[in-house]
Amino acid sequence: LYDAEEETKAAAAGALMNIALKNPKGQNAITGAGAIVPLADLLVMGAPETKAAAAAALLNMVVGHPQNKIALAELGAIPPLVELLSEGNSDAKEHAAAALWNLAGNWKNRQLITTLKGIAPLVELLRAGTPAAQAKAAGALAMLCHKNVDNKVEVADSGAIPALVGILEHGSKEAMETASAALQSLATIPINRQAIADFGGIAALVALLRSGTGAAQRNAAGALGNLADHNKCARRIVDAGALEPLVELFSAADGEAREPAGGALRVIAS
Repeated sequence: LYDAEEETKAAAAGALMNIALKNPKGQNAITGAGAIVPLADLLVMGAPETKAAAAAALLNMVVGHPQNKIALAELGAIPPLVELLSEGNSDAKEHAAAALWNLAGNWKNRQLITTLKGIAPLVELLRAGTPAAQAKAAGALAMLCHKNVDNKVEVADSGAIPALVGILEHGSKEAMETASAALQSLATIPINRQAIADFGGIAALVALLRSGTGAAQRNAAGALGNLADHNKCARRIVDAGALEPLVELFSAADGEAREPAGGALRVIAS
């Protein structure tokens, strides 16, 4: 990965990406061979295509692998991934956002990503990224907000709420799923509830109840349940026509949105 032509470096990173894909033995072998540091170095020194391949390899190394999430952080891979959100090509930005999404499953990594100012470039990807990058950035922001009130405030202050609502209205199916998950998390604190309502989030979430994927419906129902904890928002949710689709989702015996739909109905009725 060091002493080779650029094309060879990109090919090697691509090979490691394929070896690590859904392959715990491959993930362990790559880590044991000491490949994390050279891959992280390629994020900084490689050509654009090489950076994208290295980011994809690091992504596949951490998916479903808690130990590698720790190892990547300890070996310095997170700072160049954050940098790539702003400096990489479209593929590199997508892979970096996806890698950070997975890395943020570790609470120490969440703190580090925030300290490295990773929230702002993720929000920018919501606005200007490809549909795939938008989906990964929204997922990363949702994970960064997990059990972290300060991050929920910072994400909102960085302008994420109108961008997330826009994705609910015009994004890809995958992006709608992750954007609704991010809004569900953001809506757990009072200061964000009014902002979500003011930027049109209630109508967008209600529309998702009717036409979204199962995951998007689940997240939308959860978000509306959180928003309904605010009296003014509860009235606006009813006025937006949420009751009928919530009842339908709650009545579906095997639907994944059943539980959050029931929770939303209970909050609205209280």
